[in-house]
Amino acid sequence: MTAEYDQAEAMQSNAIAQTLYSVAAEFGRARYQELDDAAAESVPYAVLFLQWEVGFQDEWRTAAPWSPWEQKERILRGFIKAGPLGWGEALIDLVMAAVNREHWCEDRWYAALARRLDSPELRNLLADAAASTDSLVRLRAGYVSAVLDDQSTPVSVASWRRWLAATDG
Repeated sequence: MTAEYDQAEAMQSNAIAQTLYSVAAEFGRARYQELDDAAAESVPYAVLFLQWEVGFQDEWRTAAPWSPWEQKERILRGFIKAGPLGWGEALIDLVMAAVNREHWCEDRWYAALARRLDSPELRNLLADAAASTDSLVRLRAGYVSAVLDDQSTPVSVASWRRWLAATDG
């Protein structure tokens, strides 16, 4: 029975290793170290992992063998450290998707990523969002813009709350 269990466990590990979740995880290590070849090759999969959440949130949440939010955080923090690595346009789209929706777990990292992506294009999109009829979209766009304007502002739940209190949000 033990041998069968070990074999089943090995098969499950092998199957997980071949999923998008596992391939994208290679990039998540960029948060801690310089990009090696495996991490560099996983960049498109890391972007796809984030896009998957936007397009298919329910499937994204249930398909992972464990919590996908830790993986999301690692990938976002990897891009914060390493930069857009040629994927700036897709990452700007992801930042704006986060600004334009209700808050999802670990979305706070998109504000810090916006600093790495700061550009006239991003600022124009944020200005458009700041004119939204949705008050929460206006607030999120305002906060991300404030983070871009003041690089000394830490991006945290506490800074969001301080900014919100100062804007009478």
